[in-house]
Amino acid sequence: MPGGHETAYLVDTVGQALSKAVAATVTAQPADPVEYLAEWLLRQASRSRQALLLIQLSYVMNEQQQVVYLKEKKKHIDEEKHRVAQDLEEQKQQEAAEAARKAAVDGLASMSSEPLLLWQAAVRLVKSYTSAASVYVANIVDEEQPDWAPPDDPEADAETDDEDAAAAAGTDGDGAEAGEGGAGQEDAETDGEGGDGEAHAADGADGTAGKFRVYQVSRFRRFLAHGCMSASGSVLAGAGAAQKQLPVSPILVCPAGAPGLQDYSAKLLRYVAASPGQEFLTRLELRRSTQAEQEAAAEAGQQPQQVPVTFKILEEHVPLLEVPAVTAEPRVKFLRGFPRIGGYIAAAVPAGPAGPAGGSYHAVLAADTLLPDGHGQALTQQEVGFLWDVAQALGKALDAAAAARRAGAARGGSAEVLGGLAAAIAELRKATAPAAALPEVDEEPAAPEQEEGAELAPADLILQREAELQHIHQRIAAGQVAADNAAAGLTLERNVLEAVVQSIRGVRGAAIHALKLFSSSPPATQHVLRAVLLLLERDPAALSSWREVLGQLHVGTFDDLAAYDATQARDAALWKRVRAAYKAVQRSRDLEKELPQCALGALLMQWLKQVRCVARKAAALRDASAALQAAREALCKKEQQLEEAKEAKLAMNLKRPRRQKS
Repeated sequence: MPGGHETAYLVDTVGQALSKAVAATVTAQPADPVEYLAEWLLRQASRSRQALLLIQLSYVMNEQQQVVYLKEKKKHIDEEKHRVAQDLEEQKQQEAAEAARKAAVDGLASMSSEPLLLWQAAVRLVKSYTSAASVYVANIVDEEQPDWAPPDDPEADAETDDEDAAAAAGTDGDGAEAGEGGAGQEDAETDGEGGDGEAHAADGADGTAGKFRVYQVSRFRRFLAHGCMSASGSVLAGAGAAQKQLPVSPILVCPAGAPGLQDYSAKLLRYVAASPGQEFLTRLELRRSTQAEQEAAAEAGQQPQQVPVTFKILEEHVPLLEVPAVTAEPRVKFLRGFPRIGGYIAAAVPAGPAGPAGGSYHAVLAADTLLPDGHGQALTQQEVGFLWDVAQALGKALDAAAAARRAGAARGGSAEVLGGLAAAIAELRKATAPAAALPEVDEEPAAPEQEEGAELAPADLILQREAELQHIHQRIAAGQVAADNAAAGLTLERNVLEAVVQSIRGVRGAAIHALKLFSSSPPATQHVLRAVLLLLERDPAALSSWREVLGQLHVGTFDDLAAYDATQARDAALWKRVRAAYKAVQRSRDLEKELPQCALGALLMQWLKQVRCVARKAAALRDASAALQAAREALCKKEQQLEEAKEAKLAMNLKRPRRQKS
């Protein structure tokens, strides 16, 4: 390497450091400059290496920080993507759930079925799509009228028996008893069975509004109140109302006593459907206290029982009632006196095209969250809105069921059924030969006069026995004719009964379908059905309500009716209950009005009376047969007595010649 290049190389590599080292040596003027210069260069090289290491380390750290930053940035981006995807998924799920709820509500609104299935479907929907612990439906019905009470006068009771016999024999087309009043009421209940009453002002008509809060809810006006059944068997019969108002789609508020609103002062709430575990509610009712109960409480110095606030749905125009916390209202009454924590809500099920504003209701749809079955909190606004929608849909479905029932009734058919049966019965009676006249029976021969303690002579005794035998032969002849007439009469009435049974069988399908479309009882038909079920030995305790009676009406019931043996001896106690049931029917025309498409009630009434007629004919045949048998037994006895008298006379005649020979 040339010298110039070496010098340049040294200057570039160690020149700066060497110049600083020489300058430091000159400045320090050490005793040994060479050693000082070498040590300074060593120290400078060490510092340079450390600086280089620091620089290299900083480069490494910067690279690591950048990697961490990039990783964190990527993680944040991934989290944001996941959050967005999750939000989208939740939104899709919410939209799907909302679509499912809407589809379920629309499905209920378009459902064509009997009221019981509609009530149960509404309960299932609210139970499935909300957090309610218990859901139930209370139907708005009239008080069911009691069975007929027998008169105090036994002669009057006997007269009604005669009327029954005459009606069964066909002498009175309507019969002495006929349907309980209710045909006109049926028409009134088809459009709005149960029906709401007057509206409730926002400040609370009962003066208790200060205890409650007012807030906004979209789509409908919310009124808070309570007074119904709780989840765990508690009866919420308290009062008090807080009201939630909405600016959107307000509900018509009508003053108390406004015209056009139905009067429901005589109505009660009967629970007809409940969620699993709460079926016992279907045996309960919610009613106002009677005047007698109020007077009894006043005489005892007690406070009269308050009207459950659920009745505001009937007495005022309050379509939605809620209690966010039932323990906040001291007038809430719990079954067994044990308070529970939770909320309660009830929505009116509207009747008719006007909806809630029409003031007419089918039923009440209610739910609660009471502990321990529920979470103890009030339902969310979304859940309340869903319950409201279900109530509106249920109202539409019940309207359709009522319309189907009216359409079936409008088609009629009962006149043809009853007319055909009457013609068949008339033909049977016309084809039956008239009863044969009974042979005359002379008076029973009187015993011949004789002195006290003296015996009849054998000849006189024979004459007496022959006269008695002649009388018995007359009795047997008359008894045989009477038995034949009774047998013919029984055969005729059994044929008539069979004709009635065939008519009933012909309408049973249409009748079952028509009866299941009733959301409340057709009163006259219910009494007759109950009488039939009692006669078929169903448990009387299981026939106390229309729901129970209807639950036992099926094809098998008609088979049991057809197989019933009307000739059996009558059970007096059983028939007393049966008569008390069917004699509660006040007008026979009601039976046809309630089921004009098939007249099942009228046919069943005729069947009951014909069963009684057959039973009487069977009893008459048994009596005639018993009398004939008794006459035949008497004949055998008299013939034996006649033989004994003849033997006695013969023995006496044999003795007389012997005395003459001696």
